Amino acid sequence: MVNGQQGFTLIELMIALALVAILATVAAPYTASWMHTAQVQTTVANLEQAYAKAKALALRNSAGVTGRDPAASVKIIGNTMIVCAGEPGGAGCALGGGDLIWLGDVTDGVSIQWGGAPLTAIAFDNSGQAIDGSGNPLAILDMEIAKGEVSHAPHLH
Repeated sequence: MVNGQQGFTLIELMIALALVAILATVAAPYTASWMHTAQVQTTVANLEQAYAKAKALALRNSAGVTGRDPAASVKIIGNTMIVCAGEPGGAGCALGGGDLIWLGDVTDGVSIQWGGAPLTAIAFDNSGQAIDGSGNPLAILDMEIAKGEVSHAPHLH
C-alpha cells in the first residue's frame, strides 16, 4: 500500500491564483460598463416619471394658471430631480419648498443634457405642453443622458 500525499502543491495554488487574477483584470471594465448602464437607466426612468408627473400636474392646474405661464415644472437641483407646481424659478420650487410634489434621484456622475447644455428645468403650461422660458411650446425634448461610455437618448413628448 502506497501512502501518498493529498492536496495541492504550492505551485498549483499559485497558478490557479494567477488565472483568477487575469480573469478579474479582464472582467473589471465590463463590470464598470454594467454599473454605468444601470445608473443611466435609473436616471432615465426617474426623468420619464418626473416628466409624466409634471405633465399630469399641469393638466390638473390646481393653481388656475392661464395662458403660457408655467403650471408645473421639473427641476434638477444637484443630484435631485423635483416636480413642483408653478414656475421652476419660484421660491416654492425648491427642496423643502411648498410647491414640491415629487422628488427623485439623478445618480451621481450621470449627466443630463438638452440641446448640448445641462438640463436645469422643464416647464409645462396648463395644457400639459412643455414650454421654453418664453412660453413657446416644445414638441419633442431630445435628451442625452450619459455616464462614462454609456449614453441614452430618450425622446420626451
